[in-house]
Amino acid sequence: MCGRVLDATTGRRAAGDELDVRIYDERAWLASPTNAAELGRASVDPCGGYIATELPLPPSGTAVVVVGGASDRFVPTWERQVAHGGLRVIDRVLPLVRRRDALAWRYDLLDRGARLVIFESRMAPGEATVGAPVEGIVVSGSAFYFADTSPLARTAIDPLRTATGANGSVLLVGGSDDVHAAGTAGDCMWPATRAVSVPGTIGVTETLAVCD
Repeated sequence: MCGRVLDATTGRRAAGDELDVRIYDERAWLASPTNAAELGRASVDPCGGYIATELPLPPSGTAVVVVGGASDRFVPTWERQVAHGGLRVIDRVLPLVRRRDALAWRYDLLDRGARLVIFESRMAPGEATVGAPVEGIVVSGSAFYFADTSPLARTAIDPLRTATGANGSVLLVGGSDDVHAAGTAGDCMWPATRAVSVPGTIGVTETLAVCD
């Protein structure tokens, strides 16, 4: 497993000796984030790169990849990774959220935990990019959308916004229900995604469109 760590707020490279990437079995980590045994660990180099080798298969079939570190300046930021025959993930971009940015989003975010869901397009014939953020997606439940006009920035919540903006992102605080998207783009739609929240952490889900 290898790739880069990017700041989820600015979209810029995140690096530093205090950062690391830790891999756990999903079932064990969700049951007890502080006591779950690590499957492996990777340091983050000065260029924001990481690499973890010889990782065992997670017993549940799904791993949780957590970016964080010893410093309390960072919020443990995690995503699920399904092990299809092994954890062979190349050039995977992992997001990181700084504590000051999380508290700027929502004052109660860390007490309740949150899920950041990013809705992305899928490449169609003639398109040059994959995974571009999608604007105008509405989700079920209590959701908070961002005010940013840049597709990579997530700096401020707009309390009056009722759909995803340029970054295609929505913040869900607390809860564990499935998230249903009520938006479409052409012949594409987005499947429901599980939005488990773990107090003191931020989970990230990038969900790709399903297109006819």
